[in-house]
Amino acid sequence: MNSLNELELIDVTKSLRENAKLSADGKLKLEALVKEFDDECFEVENSGAAERDYMQLFGKARAVSALLFAAGDDSFTAAAEAIYEASVATDDEKQLFDLVHSYLP
Repeated sequence: MNSLNELELIDVTKSLRENAKLSADGKLKLEALVKEFDDECFEVENSGAAERDYMQLFGKARAVSALLFAAGDDSFTAAAEAIYEASVATDDEKQLFDLVHSYLP
């Protein structure tokens, strides 16, 4: 990872869990990381590499994108977009949706 390291991603996740706002710099770093993973993903896909290589980068891009959306100002949109991004990054959407449903009143 060039734009953010794993510890910084953990810090972003922790901040979001604590309902803290993500700084403008933090959002820019996440956006750059999503672009980096997406660009790498398309390069790998176009090179004829194994699908698992492409899907690994696709999943990383979607996971970071979910974090970015979760940091949005409109909580409903943030949640909906984050759930969508997470759902396309997983092989088991049912497990994800069950988990989300377990948090609803």
